[in-house]
Amino acid sequence: MTLIKQDLSAIGQVIDDKLSGMCTDLSDQIAGVRDEVRTGMSVLRDGRRTDLVDVTDELRGEVTGLGQKLHTDITDFGDALRRVVAVIRDDLHDELALLESRMRSKFDLLRSEVRDVRSGLGVDIRIAQRANARRFNVLSDELTTHGVPG
Repeated sequence: MTLIKQDLSAIGQVIDDKLSGMCTDLSDQIAGVRDEVRTGMSVLRDGRRTDLVDVTDELRGEVTGLGQKLHTDITDFGDALRRVVAVIRDDLHDELALLESRMRSKFDLLRSEVRDVRSGLGVDIRIAQRANARRFNVLSDELTTHGVPG
């Protein structure tokens, strides 16, 4: 279980790092696009419409590229997360199998000990019954020999 907690902690750290990196990259790219939009606006103010169309097309291409990159990053992240979950699931399965094996061993040992105690008690009871029967026979014989009919 300690390994699982460590794995989950490591996964959480990887997720935090990956999301933080993705957000930072996206923020930087958005800032770049924002700067280009400002440039485009200044071009518009200067009256150069042709440049504005070029800038708009360039921005459209960059936004499309950003979307594709974000999609790829999210897909890669999802794939990595699936692999980590599979490893954790396998670790849990192994841990549970080991626990089950230990429990079966302990149960078998306990069952064996109970069997030994029962058989030991049975032997002790039979010995006590024989001893009591001998005592009864001796007392019965003594009573019969001393004149008390049995």
